[in-house]
Amino acid sequence: MDQKGQTFDVFKLLISAVIAIAILVILMNILGGIPGIGSDNPEKLAEDTVRGKLNSIGSPGFVNKVVFKKDDTISARSIALKSEALSEGQVCVLVGSKTPNNKSFEETAPGKIITYAGEGQQQTRLMVLCDRESDIEDTLRNYKFTDKFGISPNRCNPAPSTSGSQKFCLVAIVSES
Repeated sequence: MDQKGQTFDVFKLLISAVIAIAILVILMNILGGIPGIGSDNPEKLAEDTVRGKLNSIGSPGFVNKVVFKKDDTISARSIALKSEALSEGQVCVLVGSKTPNNKSFEETAPGKIITYAGEGQQQTRLMVLCDRESDIEDTLRNYKFTDKFGISPNRCNPAPSTSGSQKFCLVAIVSES
């Protein structure tokens, strides 16, 4: 066989190996064996979004297609520490009453820690809203989030002060629509 024929066979073998690896990665993602490329845990996504919304007072931010796996946790303390601008009392984490499979999200410390205890994965989204303490409840009502997602800052511990001027960030696990 001449030199060109051997090179072509090696090239075909290389292409076959690349296709096989691509198919394997896709199957493993479907079966949940390995995390998706670029996927982050929900707490990291919440931390990054709060940092990005700190200077956008009264403007909500959403993170779509957030996947919770068993024992994934979102902690107000961790979010506050990563923000480098908030205290734990200025962050509240909630699960909306209209969130799919919301009974599988356990508020181990109301407003402070949420742990997903479901057996399978649950896809939701995160809503982050930073505002002045005294305005956050009105902002939620103005955006109709109280009704749409079933969230209220009254479930925070401590609840935001109605006369406070400090920044307050609410991180809520909400439905995808």
